[in-house]
Amino acid sequence: MLSNDAQSILEYYKALLNDLHVSPAAPENLSKDDTFLAVEQTLRTIRAAAAELGNGNLSHDIKGKGYVLGSMKNLQASLRNLTWITKTIASGDFSQRVHFLGDFSEAFNSMTEKLESSIHELEEARSHFEMVFQTIPDATVITKVADGTLIAYNRAFMEATKFTDEDLTGG
Repeated sequence: MLSNDAQSILEYYKALLNDLHVSPAAPENLSKDDTFLAVEQTLRTIRAAAAELGNGNLSHDIKGKGYVLGSMKNLQASLRNLTWITKTIASGDFSQRVHFLGDFSEAFNSMTEKLESSIHELEEARSHFEMVFQTIPDATVITKVADGTLIAYNRAFMEATKFTDEDLTGG
């Protein structure tokens, strides 16, 4: 059987770890114990950091030392790096790879490779379409039905109408 103080400490720590709302002050009988206060501060820091990371805030300053806080800082740094890599890939640099997030790395890298392959296939299809469109012997234009906006025209159209690019684009 635990003493009343020990039971009080465990209940307070349990609340820090599990409850949505926690009393802002430690139990009065423990408010002067340095070891208790150090553990309480660490738990509050873990709690705040977990909430911020869970909400996607990667700029939250995780203060403190120790194994758990160090692990949270490493996770935060990994997520920041992942964010940077994702932005780099989104801008077209598919050379980026993730190697620091275990099983997630394999899935992310596979997704990146598939995205790169799909974009390459789309570029090839577009190039092929443009080549076919430009070599059609008939004068051909592509317009929007709603307002007649000219989207594209081929060389045969230019030759048949004697328009210039400037005439058609207003440039």
